[in-house]
Amino acid sequence: MPDDIYAKDIESCSSCPIYGKDCPGGWTSGASGTPIEPPCTSWNDDTLVYEGMYADNDRGYSKQEMEWLRKEQTEREKQKRAEQRAKEIEEDKRLIAQNSKYPNACVRNSAWADGRDWFCPECHRWFHPGILSFTRGIAVVTCSRCGTGLAHSDLLEEEQNQR
Repeated sequence: MPDDIYAKDIESCSSCPIYGKDCPGGWTSGASGTPIEPPCTSWNDDTLVYEGMYADNDRGYSKQEMEWLRKEQTEREKQKRAEQRAKEIEEDKRLIAQNSKYPNACVRNSAWADGRDWFCPECHRWFHPGILSFTRGIAVVTCSRCGTGLAHSDLLEEEQNQR
């Protein structure tokens, strides 16, 4: 923008775009006599200054500061989601260990029936379970031939496939 004014370009209050609108200019004081700094005391030379820059939000941040705050918030939310996913994965591993002596059971979409076929590592065969039970999103079955308990988590399978 050709009309961009940066803090380094402002020599006095009269040449500032927010003077008289968002800022009374110079040092002033509140009703109790407490000194109030003008906003320019916190700017660096590359701060873009424009009329209404403090009206964009209720805290007095510039657009640049708001963008930084949004990025920080996005990063915090991303980190929080990653931590939550890690907790869910650990919980799934714990539940699978409770229900099976094997890690996440191998399953595949069934070609001839609804649902999935399961592989039993004990008797080395694929089988189609009649009844599934679920514990917090973990599918639990018993092999129809040998009676081995197996458990499967789609979350763990997805995590393994991403590696």
